[in-house]
Amino acid sequence: MKNLFKNLMLVAVAAMAFTACQKDNEDVNKVDKVTVIEFTADLNATRSGFTGEKGETGYQSVWNGGEKVTVYVGDVSANNNDTLAITTEDGVHGRFTAEFSSSLPTEGDIEAYVPAAGWADVWIDGGYVMTPQIPGTQTPSDNSVDPAAHLLKSVQAYTGGVAASANLVFEHGVAYAKMTLNLGTVVAFENIESVVVDIDGNQRYTLLPSEDLTLPTFWFACKACEPEAMTVTITDKSDVTYVKE
Repeated sequence: MKNLFKNLMLVAVAAMAFTACQKDNEDVNKVDKVTVIEFTADLNATRSGFTGEKGETGYQSVWNGGEKVTVYVGDVSANNNDTLAITTEDGVHGRFTAEFSSSLPTEGDIEAYVPAAGWADVWIDGGYVMTPQIPGTQTPSDNSVDPAAHLLKSVQAYTGGVAASANLVFEHGVAYAKMTLNLGTVVAFENIESVVVDIDGNQRYTLLPSEDLTLPTFWFACKACEPEAMTVTITDKSDVTYVKE
């Protein structure tokens, strides 16, 4: 069968700089006083996803708005960790506000993870570590991975109490791939039901076309690796499969 690939490449993505401002923090060690920290995000015109525009250091990321956030100061989680969400007016600038009623340690790390559902505390080498959970099923758009697979984290050390402002730099927690299928006359793009990518027999991702995907180019999140073998299986809407190894 003709080559189904045009290209497959891992893409580097620019980090995101976040700034945090703290209000009502006269005494962070008082258990009976709620500490409110307002986090603001400036992406320097660079969602949680990609714009499809490639800059000097990689594909640019912006906010969609509504991304859920998990945040900790030291080992204290925010009161509203289950409802925290990024708000944005222009996709470039975002913010979220976290409240803490427990006593905050005078030193430690501020940690933030986006999206909240994409991270889990996993027991590794004798301790719990926040670990990215790459979705096995992803729904990409023309220019971006599925927002649920755009996994970001920030860890910022502090001492002497939480500062009035702090710069939180978000990094990507996973690798990303961009795959273009050369379908030819094998199957019409609009008839594709799913595309399954199997990497080295230990990574398997199901990619689903949606109304936001109009081209046979699939972005997806994956574990960083140097693949030795890959199998792509296309299933059409008549349940006919096409396989390329």
